[in-house]
Amino acid sequence: MNFKELYRTLEKHKYFVFSFEDLQVFYPNETKDNLKKLIYRWKDKGWISSLKRGLYELTYPKELTIPDLYIANKLYYPSYVSLETALSHYSIIPEISMAVTSITTKPTRRFKNKHGLFIYRTINPQMFSGYTVEKYQTFQVYIAVIALGMSPFF
Repeated sequence: MNFKELYRTLEKHKYFVFSFEDLQVFYPNETKDNLKKLIYRWKDKGWISSLKRGLYELTYPKELTIPDLYIANKLYYPSYVSLETALSHYSIIPEISMAVTSITTKPTRRFKNKHGLFIYRTINPQMFSGYTVEKYQTFQVYIAVIALGMSPFF
């Protein structure tokens, strides 16, 4: 497998952010060692960049503008953009959030990469609801649904 082949495959399937496991699915005949070597070479050449261990984004032949909200969904799964980031996105609060804050059923985490700071807050799995898939630029983003006009007291 060469980089052109990888790029065509990822672009065709719209995998601009991809994991090592994604590559194993697309190329089941490649050994794990060979895939690791290829990823290392492509990172070294600047054709892909690392978002966190095992998660990458395409940066060559053209660097795409991948929205932070989409990256937040991919960095830690399952999760959806919520709290102050969602409030800012819907213009409910005037401030712009300095980090992308998301909700997850996994342990609380923080990630920092070239796109910024990503914060994940844990909630009970039964409470993991109240989100929708929204088209943001050309990407599908999981984001909290804001119900305006609802009283907090039922």
